[in-house]
Order: sequence, then structure tokens, then C-alpha cells
Amino acid sequence: MKVIKENKLHAEESKTNENQYEKANELSLGNGDNNRSLIEVIPDILVNIDINGIIIDINTSVENITGIPPNKLIGTEFSKYFTNTEKAWANFQEVLEKGSGNNYELDIRHSHGAIKTVLCNGVVYRDGDGEVAGIYAAARDITEYKQLQREVHGLEHNFRNTLDNSPLGIRIITEDGELLYANHAILAMYGYDSFEELKNTPIKDRYTRESYVAFLKRREKRRQGEPTPNNYEISINHKDGKIRHLAVFRKEVIWNGKKEYQALYQDITEHKEADIALKESEEFNSSLLINSLNPILVINNDYSIKYVNPALEKLTGYSQKELIGVMPPYPWWIKDNYERTLRRLKALVRRKPRKYEELFQNSSGELFWVEVSQGLVSVDGEIKYQLISWTDLTEQRRLRKNMQFYISAITRAQEEERKRIAREIHDDSIQALAALILEIDSMVQQQDGIPKSTIRKLRRLRSETNNVVEGLRKFSHRLRPDIIDQIGLIPALEVLGEEFESEHGINMSLEIRGFEKRLKTEVELILFRIVQEALRNVRKHSEATKAIVRIQYGNDKIRLTIADNGIGFILPEVLGDFAADGKLGLIGIRERANLLDSKLLVKSRFGKGTAVMIEVRNTYGMVKEMYSSVVIAQSNA
Repeated sequence: MKVIKENKLHAEESKTNENQYEKANELSLGNGDNNRSLIEVIPDILVNIDINGIIIDINTSVENITGIPPNKLIGTEFSKYFTNTEKAWANFQEVLEKGSGNNYELDIRHSHGAIKTVLCNGVVYRDGDGEVAGIYAAARDITEYKQLQREVHGLEHNFRNTLDNSPLGIRIITEDGELLYANHAILAMYGYDSFEELKNTPIKDRYTRESYVAFLKRREKRRQGEPTPNNYEISINHKDGKIRHLAVFRKEVIWNGKKEYQALYQDITEHKEADIALKESEEFNSSLLINSLNPILVINNDYSIKYVNPALEKLTGYSQKELIGVMPPYPWWIKDNYERTLRRLKALVRRKPRKYEELFQNSSGELFWVEVSQGLVSVDGEIKYQLISWTDLTEQRRLRKNMQFYISAITRAQEEERKRIAREIHDDSIQALAALILEIDSMVQQQDGIPKSTIRKLRRLRSETNNVVEGLRKFSHRLRPDIIDQIGLIPALEVLGEEFESEHGINMSLEIRGFEKRLKTEVELILFRIVQEALRNVRKHSEATKAIVRIQYGNDKIRLTIADNGIGFILPEVLGDFAADGKLGLIGIRERANLLDSKLLVKSRFGKGTAVMIEVRNTYGMVKEMYSSVVIAQSNA
């Protein structure tokens, strides 16, 4: 075992550490060449410490994080390398007493002065007589994670302030409906004075009877893994005894590091009551329509306008006099969307209500988004009118914009940290190794007085050092490929594919379908990271010979697919189950997909390969079209 041999060499040179090196031979971290090789490539820090706190064996990661070679580490007291020696000793004693210990957070000081934060675990081992002989300790560098955690906490604080002050009702709930958070608007909808009052009110008492039964059915379906709608309506009991009707939009979110559910609530009580009244009789309650805060439009069977309420007049800037009797296209329609908007207007059949979002413009040419709700009104069994109600989405769009900022900030923080690390690797580590190579070259060129065996070792050392430099350069490039900033996602994926194919021997194809467009930088970075992580999974787990990355550009969405012809695997019911097995690749892909509020689908079959598909709606906007194409296939096969 390489480390043990080196320890023996130093033992011959220094009798002081003789006992420690003998312990290292007897109680090494790995038994056998294969085990030792595996331990040396593990990125985690592994240390063998005797009961007196003396280091008797380490792996390469310990040298990397301390900057101190093994011959100077082995035989020394372990605690001296931590900034808080007392805490390190206290943790050490606790492991000796209890037999094991987990998640001790400590700071290690590098020989150059840099401080690294590590998360430590330990377990005792015993000698042949059953007596405790020492501790096997493992640690992981969490410095970058701690920095990102601090930045994300700041973003979360700002994001929660936005939620608190939103006029839309917002709740965070568990899968079973347990309340975790509610903003001021939701409290007002229920009529409660505090979050505690709302939370302490039984769920059954918050709903009307019908809505509570519907809630129980949705909850049971979710528990059984059956699909449930994300958009629905509920009726609640206000504190004053009145019934309020709410439209709900529900989606998964990460809250305090866990998967929970966010629900947005729009009070549609007036709209609901107006809809019911209109369906009951042709002589609908004009007073209710007039005072409704929701814009309402009634059209005849020939699509001519019969009635508009004041809220619609106010939003569009057109008066009743200008609108009554007008046929499509209506004046608020956008010219480029005439055909699609008319098709949607005529699509209401079989008396099924429809909802969709539409972009309109007012009389001044200003654009606004609304959610359009369409329903049919019958009189004496005959369909007479079509009732159209709008919900102004201005506030929701503002929240969505805030979410985009939140996404951009997180992505920017992550990429800036990657850029910083890449820069430090280039400016510090690579430059230091380059200087070392020059020094070795100088020694080799002099040769006088240096044995030939030493010259050969120096040349071998120079070659190994040069390989390390090349590896660091590749790692630095992968951390933060500047080509994305310069010319975009597709060229960056081309470079990634070429490197992947040449380094791992797996045939890689890149397909672009539709009209290629530049996306916002944050979106391109997230998509690049998803591809990067997916290809890493292909390399590590799939045993594939071919991989395909396909990007399909549509008018209002982008679909990214990464597929391979590998061995496949069994998908768990919940992707989060991979975390327990340490398989974090798909978890990372899912988290990045969530940042884009996109759909993620993973398919895998034994012997048939695996496909990861992400569909991103055009929430974030296209910048410009680069060129026209139907299908572009690029491959180095």
C-alpha cells in the first residue's frame, strides 16, 4: 500500500515517529492494494486516530485540505489543525465515550492560512482484545455549501417579505394539508387576526361541507400517488359566518429545505355568485354585474357583444356604447393573435367551462394579461349567451417577475462561486504547479551531482505534475464555461459533447429542432448544468455506448431531452428516495428544473436505456432568433 510504504521510509529517517508508523501498518484505513486505491480516490477526508489523539493514517484528501504532507501529519496530534482545538477534543472524547458521532462542524486551517469548514463523523474501532484502540474519522468539505446557504437565506428572507405583502392569498402546506405559512391576504380572506388562529382552527371548520369532502378526496388521491388537479375552486367559512369562494393554484415548492406545496388564492366570490345568477335566469342581476370587481362580458350566440360591466370598461378603456353589438375581432384583441383568440372564443362546447390566459391591449395600446373564464348561460333549456369573466393577472405577473429575480439571484450566486473557484484554481493552484514544473526542469538540466535514479524520478514527477495541471485546467473549464456568456447554450453544448466523447468514448449526438433562440443567461446556465449532470450520470451508471442531447424550440416552450442506450434502472415512486442511497444526480436535475418551474419526466427500462426530459414554458422570454432550421444533427460518430 503506497502510503504505508512512504510511512516506513520516513520511519527509517526519524525514530521519533516509529511507533505511529507501526500502527499505520497494523490499523490502516484500507487493507490490500485495491482497498487502499479506493480510499485514496475518495474525495472525503479519512483519518485514523489512536485513543491519545495521534494521527496514524490518512488519505490524500487530508493532505489536500491541510496543505501538509503525510510524513508531517502522521504522528502528530489531530486537534492542532482545527481552529477550535477544544471543540475538536470535545467531539473526539464524545465519540470515544459513545462509540460513534455524527455531523460535527469544524474549521480546518490550511498551511497557507485559508479556512475550510468540514462536517465530521467518527466511529471507534477495537483491538484484538476488544479494547478501544482509536477512531476512524471521516469529513467532507462544506465550505462552498455554507457560503451558498448564507446567500440563499438572504434571498429567502426577501422572497418571504414579497409573499407577506402580496394581495394574493398565499399558503405553504404539507401534502396532508398541514399549514406551514400564510400571508396577510389569506388571513383576511378567512377573517382571522393571526397565523396561530388560522392554524389552530380545524381543517374541517375552515371549509364548507362540500369543499371539505372534495379536500379529503384530493388528499387521499395524493397519498395513493394518483394525479390531482393543480387548479381548482374551494368554498370556505369566513370567521363572520359568510361563505367565500376561492380559486386555487397549487404547485410543489422547496420550503425550509423540504418539498412542500404552495397554494395561491384568488377571491372569486363575486365572480362565482355572478356566474350562478346568470345561469339561473336570463334576467340576471344587473346590480351584481355592475358592482363586480371582475370584468364581465356577455355575448350572444352570433358572438356580438350583449353586455359589458364597468370593470371591463375601466380595464379596456372602451365604453358600453362603443362595445354593445360589436362583432369579433373585439377592439382589445391583439392583431397578431386574432386567429387564435377567435378559435378560443368559439371552442366552448358541451357546456364545459373553460379557462385560459390571454394577452389584450386597452384603448391606449397598453398590454395587460387576464385569465379568461368562459361559460354558457341557458334560459328554459336553450343556450342563449356566453358569459366571459376576466381575472386581472397583473399582480400574479408581478409575483412571477419576483420569482424570476429569485431564480436569477440563486443561479447568479452559484455561478459566481463557480467562477471564483475556477479563477482561484487557475491563478493559484495551476500557477504554483507551473512554477514547480520550472523548478524541476531547472534541477534536471543541471544534473551535476544528482544521481541518475533521482533524475528519472524528477522527470516522472514533472510528468505527473503536468498531468495534474491539465486535469485542473479541465476542471476549471467545466466549473464555469465562459462560452455560454459569449455565444450561447448551443455552442457550449457542442464543446461539452466533444469533450464527453473524447474523454469517455461514448458516442454523443446533439440535435436542435425548430428555430434556435438565445435565452436569458440564467436559463441557459441552468439548462447547461442539467445536461452536464445528466451526462455525468450516463458516464457513471449507464454503461451506455451512445447518448443524445436534443433541444426542441417551440413558440411558447422549450423541450430538452437527454437519452442513452444504457442498462437502465428501476425508478422509485419519488425521486427524493435516491438521496438516501447517495444518488444525488437526478435530485440535482430536479432541483434545477424546479428553478425554471418546468416539467421533469424520467423514463428508464432495463436494457433499453434512460431518458430525462425537461419542458420549460416561455415564461422567461426569448431574446432573438439566431437562424432558421428544421432539424440540425451534429455528431462526431
